[in-house]
Amino acid sequence: MCRPLGQHIWTPPHGEKKRAFCLEDKIFNYLNKKGVQKALHTRISSWQTCGAIWYDSKSIENSTISLLGTLVKSGVRVMVFSGDQDSVIPFFSTQSLLDGLAKDLGLYVGPYRPWYNGIKVYIYKCLIFIL
Repeated sequence: MCRPLGQHIWTPPHGEKKRAFCLEDKIFNYLNKKGVQKALHTRISSWQTCGAIWYDSKSIENSTISLLGTLVKSGVRVMVFSGDQDSVIPFFSTQSLLDGLAKDLGLYVGPYRPWYNGIKVYIYKCLIFIL
């Protein structure tokens, strides 16, 4: 989940300008809409950050595959989403992560495809792709 504007979550190497990877908290507004919750069949009425994960230049590239694997093996349902125009974590990186995780856990991965409801393709301003 993203942090509110102005809260930096990445500490650059000495001398570089600070910047936030997530600039707005629009995803919270989206996931907290009743219609979205109904479409996703969630029983969660209020999405929020579940932990303050602060990155620095040493940990920014740490893999999350083992963390996701631990969560899935313990029975936690995990939703992973990635936008097709995301410059921080592009779709192909997400696809590679999930394919590797499925292989490690012996899970089936179906073909990737657009999300349709009837003839309408679901592409949202803030949440473009859902796995």
